[in-house]
Amino acid sequence: MNQKSGRSNPSNNNMLKKISANLHALCLKCPRIAILFRHNKNTMKRLGTFVIIALCCVQGIWAQIEIKEPYKKLSEHTDDINKLVYSMPLRLFASASFDKSVRIYNEQGIEQKFYADEHKASVEALCFSKDGKYLYSGSSDWMIVQYDVTAGKVTKTLGGFNLPVKALACDATGKFLFASLDEDSIKIFDLSLGGQQKRGIPTPGRVTHIISSYDGKGLLVATQKPEVLQVDIKGNTLLTFAGHTDQVNQIAIAPNGKYIATASNDKTVILWDPKTATKIRTFTGHELKVNGVSFSADGKYITTSSNDKTVRVWDVESGKQIYTIKAPNSVKSAFITIDKKFVITGGKGLSKEKNYGIYMWSIGLDTFDKPASGGKGKPTDKSKIVGENVAPKILDKGDTTVTKDVAIDTAKKTATIKPKTVRPATPTVTNNKSNPKPKPNVTNSTTPGSTVDTDSAKVTMSVDTARIQQMPVQVGDSTLKNISNEKKSRFKKLK
Repeated sequence: MNQKSGRSNPSNNNMLKKISANLHALCLKCPRIAILFRHNKNTMKRLGTFVIIALCCVQGIWAQIEIKEPYKKLSEHTDDINKLVYSMPLRLFASASFDKSVRIYNEQGIEQKFYADEHKASVEALCFSKDGKYLYSGSSDWMIVQYDVTAGKVTKTLGGFNLPVKALACDATGKFLFASLDEDSIKIFDLSLGGQQKRGIPTPGRVTHIISSYDGKGLLVATQKPEVLQVDIKGNTLLTFAGHTDQVNQIAIAPNGKYIATASNDKTVILWDPKTATKIRTFTGHELKVNGVSFSADGKYITTSSNDKTVRVWDVESGKQIYTIKAPNSVKSAFITIDKKFVITGGKGLSKEKNYGIYMWSIGLDTFDKPASGGKGKPTDKSKIVGENVAPKILDKGDTTVTKDVAIDTAKKTATIKPKTVRPATPTVTNNKSNPKPKPNVTNSTTPGSTVDTDSAKVTMSVDTARIQQMPVQVGDSTLKNISNEKKSRFKKLK
């Protein structure tokens, strides 16, 4: 079936007819099947159709799992891609390359106002601020550069470290920037004080990746050891995530803070409980080391990128693999766009072909989460919604009742009365002696604030003077119910 139009494809119908005919002929060659077919032709036709549909479904599933052709090539870099980072608030991503440049793109693959070439050596690290306004890049030239993303310009440079910058992390509060140089420590820069350097945090080995914790109170640190440490701003170890058998290359936190994922040289990715540091499940399937891992914006899927030239997309809850993307070469970073239509990848290029691209791959995860049509929700009764127009009642010629459209403002408790254009005869108001309670005294006035005195209450209405002059409103015996702020008002027709 064609998903866009909802109509069957003629070529597919012809193919099914041919397969059905061949299956029919094959069945007729077997005497037992032929006898069964003669006695119950409908059953055999249904069986053949079921087999054909099953084969087509299996073929379609396998075609979805393996993706070999990219949807689009984005980059104009002239060397390998070291890092991709994604800013969900602005829906932008940035790339760092061996060609000493940093480029910024939107989700459609359109390059933004500028690309930065401030560095004099390979750019190794990137991070966006939490609001996406600033981007920080670290390089082997011992420099950190701050970019104003919205203005498209370089705003600050930090340098003089005498060591290459290997990893960067932006604090969730926006106050600090954490940097890992080619040493066993993490440097802290106070951005509120112009990037002033604070006391560093010692680490048990050279840092491969750092990321701010979900609550913003500390850091998750990966080193060359097969573990991840959660430390506070003073360097005290709070939790240890131990389970890999080789160094951890990247850490990812789900946007809702529910999970932590780590990618390692041991060819696996582990999903963790961030509160207890316990292992939930292990994703296996890569043939070489896993360089990167990232969560989708809703936290339902993760992508893993590896030196085996593949990017794999997994369902977090079930642990099942959904897609395998065949890249031209090893992949360093990959992520899923917010609309879940594409995976964007970057990594090692093909030097002979001068192909150092960033690629967009069409996956269509957005179709997995669409609700089925004809849900169980009840239709909305518009007559119960304040402010909705309700069709007036059509009166007979002999009916002298005035029809009114009432819009109740629950805050002011004001009723606006729109009389019908029919001018009813003026009735005479008299007191009935048989009634133990006297009739209410009705006073009609063309001035605002006409008052109707009843036994139960006094209700003040704001009346349009001009409309009253055109047509008097007749009010007889009536009872007005109390108006409640918690419930929607009702109008009881005046008799």
